[in-house]
Amino acid sequence: MNGDRLKRAREIKGWTQWELAEAANVTQAAIARIEQNLLVPSEQLIQQLALVTGFPVSFFHQENTVDFPLGSLLFRQHMTLKSRERDQVLQTAWVTYVLFDYMAQKLKLMPLRLPRIQDEDVKTAALMTRNALGIEPDVPVKNLVHRLEKAGVVVLSIPFEIHGHDAFSLWSDTRRAIIILSHGKPGDRQRHTAAHEIGHLVQHYILWGSHSQVEQEAESFAEEFLLPEDVMREEIVKPITLTSLAELKPRWGVSVKSLIERAYHLKMINVDQRKYLHKQINIQWEGVEPQNLNIEPERPRALRKMAEMLYGKKDGSISYQKLAKETSMPVSLVGEILDVHAPQQVTRLRAVAEVRQFLQRTETTNNELEQAM
Repeated sequence: MNGDRLKRAREIKGWTQWELAEAANVTQAAIARIEQNLLVPSEQLIQQLALVTGFPVSFFHQENTVDFPLGSLLFRQHMTLKSRERDQVLQTAWVTYVLFDYMAQKLKLMPLRLPRIQDEDVKTAALMTRNALGIEPDVPVKNLVHRLEKAGVVVLSIPFEIHGHDAFSLWSDTRRAIIILSHGKPGDRQRHTAAHEIGHLVQHYILWGSHSQVEQEAESFAEEFLLPEDVMREEIVKPITLTSLAELKPRWGVSVKSLIERAYHLKMINVDQRKYLHKQINIQWEGVEPQNLNIEPERPRALRKMAEMLYGKKDGSISYQKLAKETSMPVSLVGEILDVHAPQQVTRLRAVAEVRQFLQRTETTNNELEQAM
């Protein structure tokens, strides 16, 4: 038995060794020794561990073939993320990437077009990245997740919240650039987070330096990437008010708060004006930006598209059971992961087809009425 696999299954459940031991009716010491490969459990105990964790027995007998480092989580593990939560996030992301990697071996992937940039200022790095992604230097970034996937970046979603951080990123041992998104976040927040993680991937191929320095570099990159300085000096006009900034939100796909911060960092407003605008958000909007300004969030598409191609049924559904069996994963976990990725857009196409059929039927009926008259 591979003890590391038991540790991964336990952390995906969000359990401590004590909690797993209680569920399996063994001692915590036994669980610790199994995870360290110091104790070979009986077949009966392996069956019990599989039962309580929900993972098939075959999962525990496999070697780990996918490298999945902490990446940008490394700089956050001592902050708001508790160790148990961090481990659950990382291991669920690992399962998601295992599914991706398994299917990727059967398909031809998009080549990676994301640059790795060293010793350049943030403005140049953001401009070079826009160019690599096929985005003009002075226009809003539309469909960011889709553009990243087209550029060969592996964008994956996990079916729960990453507390305090909506995403993390890493370079795998196969030199794939990976971004893990927390599902269900508002669109403007998701876009900013994704841009922040692009900043890590582009500028921090080798992570070094203090936490504050690395995070600030990624944050500055996100601002310049989404809200280029030269354009913002034209777009953000005085007097700068909540109303004027709210008009820019739908166009640029960022929050009003982000626009306030951008104006402040570009020294278009001073610290007192910045405080006043944030205070007005609390007074006028009770701290929540109006719903009519909401930005629709994106869902990564590539992972589910791969599953549709390899495991799709005639009725349009996916055989979660087959994919789960081939990867030795729980069917329920495979389903949860694939369900937070975007399905094929058949609903809108079917709706258009139905409307056309209705119009054709209506035209036929009108012709028949005219002939009868």
